[in-house]
Amino acid sequence: MHTRVPYESHEAKGPDVDVCPKCSSEHIMRGVEVRDRGEHNPQPLQVHVTEPEPPKHGLIWFQGGSSGTVRAWICAACGYTELYTDNLAALYESYRKWPPGARAQ
Repeated sequence: MHTRVPYESHEAKGPDVDVCPKCSSEHIMRGVEVRDRGEHNPQPLQVHVTEPEPPKHGLIWFQGGSSGTVRAWICAACGYTELYTDNLAALYESYRKWPPGARAQ
């Protein structure tokens, strides 16, 4: 049995899709930017994993974390949409710093 490392797939490019899994259309829009309507202007939608505070640190400490941009793969025929995030290796490394059972932020 092969165990896939979570961040080896879809790194910044999403799936290599030729056909919609719902309607079998070949009209796929790949890597479309997803935007968030922030207070001042639309920004690309991102996910962020904050790293936990280490038990011991110096007087000055900066919160660590990683971000990834979300992109969409959309079927032009039926509207079926899948979202994928880039920067997976860094996100996963930040996530792994949380203790088992703790909820990453």
